[in-house]
Amino acid sequence: MHKTILAMLTMGLSGACGLSESDAKEAFATIQSVGDQGKAQSGAQTTGSITTVAWTYNCADAGNTVFAGTVGAGGVASTGAMSFDLDMTFAGCEQGGHSVDGKGSYFMDAVSSATSGTVNLIIRSDGPLEIDGDTCDSIDMTFNASSVGGAGPGASVSIGWSGSVCGYEQASYTTSVVTGY
Repeated sequence: MHKTILAMLTMGLSGACGLSESDAKEAFATIQSVGDQGKAQSGAQTTGSITTVAWTYNCADAGNTVFAGTVGAGGVASTGAMSFDLDMTFAGCEQGGHSVDGKGSYFMDAVSSATSGTVNLIIRSDGPLEIDGDTCDSIDMTFNASSVGGAGPGASVSIGWSGSVCGYEQASYTTSVVTGY
């Protein structure tokens, strides 16, 4: 699902900044990848309830990203699954062919049951980021998905996303799918 979300989040950007649209898409993929590492490692540190975490991730090629925040079961705004509310501080983080400096946040709240589920994921910068030496004014992406009816016939899934990456607007998009019988 991670690759599907990434593909959806990086489609249809338009705008202007020091980065080309292609580089902005790739840089967002790097930021999301580092955020996913932070989410996974922070999740491994939880005891099942809301846990405060603070640790440093060594980026794949150079530099690091410091993660600080909360992670745990029960959700930030709900009960049921898992939540993350992490601040990210990039310090010369080189990964996926891009270098990132600056601050951002990675938030996820997921709720599930046998018959339904929702996921809200927000990745945003806290002020300008420096990506490959160019200033990116902001990143603000929201992804949400919900399902009703479990995995059986007639179940439905709704997916939506919106926001911007380095001045390239992401058109708001929502779609619904009903599974076959």
